[in-house]
Amino acid sequence: MSYIGAMSEGTPVSTTRIGPFCCFATGLGLVAYDADVAADFIEGPGFEHPQGNNHVALEAALADARAVMLTTGQPQADYLIQVFLEPAPGEAPDGLVLAAGFPLTITSGTLCLRDAYELMDWETHAVQVVQVPLAPGRYYVELLRIDGPNGLCVLHLHLQVAGPDDELPPPAGWVDLF
Repeated sequence: MSYIGAMSEGTPVSTTRIGPFCCFATGLGLVAYDADVAADFIEGPGFEHPQGNNHVALEAALADARAVMLTTGQPQADYLIQVFLEPAPGEAPDGLVLAAGFPLTITSGTLCLRDAYELMDWETHAVQVVQVPLAPGRYYVELLRIDGPNGLCVLHLHLQVAGPDDELPPPAGWVDLF
């Protein structure tokens, strides 16, 4: 199987590809989460909001595999994100920096990705939220981080639906992308 979604011209386009999406993160990295998780967050500045603790809601979402932090270890980055509804290719793509796997549960029908620093000043309907329509269910995600041109961080998320009897690894919580 040839690698689908490589950035070279003339690569075949997959019917199982969603995206690409562009996103900018000012530091920490990205947070990927089920859209229902946002209902547990309180609008406004401060991770420990006076009316509730957003960090408690985030910890619960991380523990339930409804969210995962994707940390980059760099001060800021531009991301190109592509989602595939198929397993990752058998051969490593050019520029592969890291491959990681983790479970993710979607109940809302939407996977969201955004700058993780936005957790500090939460806006539910922020402009920079990437929204990916997905069928509700449990997924195993294979993430490939690829070095793109001019410092672009290319993320390929390969999602495989997990059946009710499929055993998934424990929730990842934090995935280091460096």
